[in-house]
Amino acid sequence: MRKVAQAFSAVFHPLFIPLFALPLYFSIDSYENLIIDQLDVDFLYAIYSVMVLVGVLFPLISLYIMIRTGMVSDFNAFNRSERTPVFILVLSYYLMVYFMYRSWNSSIYHLLDPLLSFLSGGIYLIVIALLINFKTKISLHSISMSAFCGAFLIYSITLTSILNPLYLIVLNCILLLIMGAVASSRLYLKAHNPNEVYLGLLVGFVVEIGVVFFELSI
Repeated sequence: MRKVAQAFSAVFHPLFIPLFALPLYFSIDSYENLIIDQLDVDFLYAIYSVMVLVGVLFPLISLYIMIRTGMVSDFNAFNRSERTPVFILVLSYYLMVYFMYRSWNSSIYHLLDPLLSFLSGGIYLIVIALLINFKTKISLHSISMSAFCGAFLIYSITLTSILNPLYLIVLNCILLLIMGAVASSRLYLKAHNPNEVYLGLLVGFVVEIGVVFFELSI
């Protein structure tokens, strides 16, 4: 059981969430995505490349360097005092991704607006988690997974025309199950106490739903 919990924690590490979120986002047959599918394939390649390199790989490399230099003990940054530079680092990379996407958005008639709201929610949550960290510890796995679920749930509900409703229902159910499994894994591994996990779930879910629903992009 412990190995299963460790596997869930590793696979759904907060830094890896974009690797799941981006392809799932483009798998939804929304009006914007259907048009983007008709564009040059290089455009989608550029979107994926920026996220993988700047949003995932660069933070991982930077975090590895921080571990090697003793600034952080491990990839989970259990110690509250270690988390501040990690938050600032990841925030910087996410802002780079966001502004790259936004610079392309106007040239394709704002077809990336929903994606930008997804990403904005993540950026707001990093700032909120940073502020909460000054007062108490919070589960970053719970924040990221609940935000992941919340974004897709509210986006599915607000779509004006749904071409694949069954797919969306199954997708959201699976995401909710994974969210529960990841939260349970953090508790089982004693990485967090229940309050830290529940706080993370609440903050991630509420903030991401609000940002995506009201399109509160930066």
